[in-house]
Amino acid sequence: MTVTTAKANDSITDIAVKTDSLKVTPVEKVEVKAEVPKTEKKETKPADKKKETKVADRTPKVIVDVNYQIPEAKGKTYRIKSFIIAGNILSIDVSYRGGCGQHTFELYSNGLLKKSLPPQIDVFLEHKKENETCSEEIKQTLKFDISALKKSGYDLIVVNINSADNKVDWKVQ
Repeated sequence: MTVTTAKANDSITDIAVKTDSLKVTPVEKVEVKAEVPKTEKKETKPADKKKETKVADRTPKVIVDVNYQIPEAKGKTYRIKSFIIAGNILSIDVSYRGGCGQHTFELYSNGLLKKSLPPQIDVFLEHKKENETCSEEIKQTLKFDISALKKSGYDLIVVNINSADNKVDWKVQ
């Protein structure tokens, strides 16, 4: 038997050629377990997700119900200061008394156009309040997506809001 010195860069094939025979002995598999330090997962806060949401996605939509009847005025709980339409977004500046309870506003329409030129559509702003005991004057700008009120064939619709003294032209896009 000849002894051959293997060099570090020799492959198994090179060593087998240099020796007359190559005996291969099986080697036991050895599992190496390395402990990876545990890292704490950072929980995503709901507030972070809200930042990712587009503003238009959060804009409440007008509620269209063909059976909706505008309620009789039973004493105003808010006052509309002004309103404008930009694109499909109706912005309403309101003021109301409160500061302690919870206030919500919803915009309703029966979706029906009045026969006029240009056609007109009525919307109604409904104010709900809960647990209100304060009387501070609150000013707020409300935004509503009114795209559900679009009617094919009309480029201009006049929007009438209850309790407001004026109307606004909506250039339908």
